[in-house]
Amino acid sequence: MVNTKDVLFYIEKYDKKLKSHFFEDWDLKRFPFVLLMPDGSFSTYGVKPDAIEIGPTSGHLRTMLTIYEGMARHIGIAKLRTFTTRNPIAYAKLSGATLVDSIEEYGQPTEYIFEKEVLNGEK
Repeated sequence: MVNTKDVLFYIEKYDKKLKSHFFEDWDLKRFPFVLLMPDGSFSTYGVKPDAIEIGPTSGHLRTMLTIYEGMARHIGIAKLRTFTTRNPIAYAKLSGATLVDSIEEYGQPTEYIFEKEVLNGEK
């Protein structure tokens, strides 16, 4: 069972690492679901017809991507889509995903959009 103290630890870790506030970054309309890991780490996500979209995350991304890939295969979705404001080159290496677009808004950090194909994603 997940301990609330552990979840709070990962929220604080997110805030410090990104110099942002998790609850301000989390768009509930885009990412209404939460993948909660036994150690308290978490990832938010939404399901679109063509992709699982992964939002604010704090924890071991590679482990969570493996879980998302399994979810995508199970429901017949062929790709994962992730978003970051961090270094896109480092993120591509970490996630194994490909940069497909970026969004620049005045006064906001650039948001990079990545996609990763899921093998056998089609039903």
